[in-house]
Amino acid sequence: MSSTGESEPTRSRPPHPNPPPAGPPAGPPQGSEPTRVQPAGPPPGQQQPGQPPAPYQPPAGLAYGPPAGGQPPRRTGGKGWLWALGGFLVASLVWGAVLGALLLTGVLGGSVSLGDYEYTDDLCKAVDLKPLEESGFTVSEASGTSENPTSRGTEHDAIDSMSCFTSLTGEGSVSGYHYTWADLHKETDPEPEFESRYLAYNGYDETDGVDYTVEELSDLGDQAFLVTQTSDGEYAGGEVVLGILDGGLTYQATWNAYSSTDAADLDGDEIADQLREVAEGTLDDLED
Repeated sequence: MSSTGESEPTRSRPPHPNPPPAGPPAGPPQGSEPTRVQPAGPPPGQQQPGQPPAPYQPPAGLAYGPPAGGQPPRRTGGKGWLWALGGFLVASLVWGAVLGALLLTGVLGGSVSLGDYEYTDDLCKAVDLKPLEESGFTVSEASGTSENPTSRGTEHDAIDSMSCFTSLTGEGSVSGYHYTWADLHKETDPEPEFESRYLAYNGYDETDGVDYTVEELSDLGDQAFLVTQTSDGEYAGGEVVLGILDGGLTYQATWNAYSSTDAADLDGDEIADQLREVAEGTLDDLED
């Protein structure tokens, strides 16, 4: 120190590169615990030196891994696809049965059920004329090269057709014929057109002296009609037609009598009963 009373010059320090704020930092209120601040972690994508890498976090909106805070999903062990397969098989069986029924009935144009009916190239062997013969008719003698009775038949992928024509001779001057045909429908259901074929006879009463009566029968096949026609005039005669539908089979038997004197005296109801008996025997033979 100098004795003269003069003070030494004040030495100033260089300014701090980051000067602290003016005044002491504001502390916590008196009587409370200071808040401990956790050090900030590394920014996303970085890690602390010496630490293992952080697990991958998918972008927002992607459902990878278990939900936050929840339990991991249970493993189904592959049972889900088994249930799906079982449902598919059940649905396939149900629709297969429905489709098969539609095809069987011809609704979708499939095959028609023929039951036990089978084609024969000689239908006359299946036609039993005993009911008509017992009423006094006999099979006429063949004339020339014509055969009596005469069979015809054709087979086709869609329909098989058979027919038998028999000329008959009755008592006195009565003559007539019995004509039978049968079709086996294998592609198209004949039911929608069957009824109209016989109801159409109601519109044939256009000639004087001709009368048709159409009757539906309930005890032959799926559906049956009996048509009785009578006429008078120079050549009196009569005709009885029996039509039967049974599944994919259509059958028709026609009895026609013609004479100059005696045919008008024939009993149409009796002939109808005889045709019914002939039809029942014929259809039984076609099922053998």
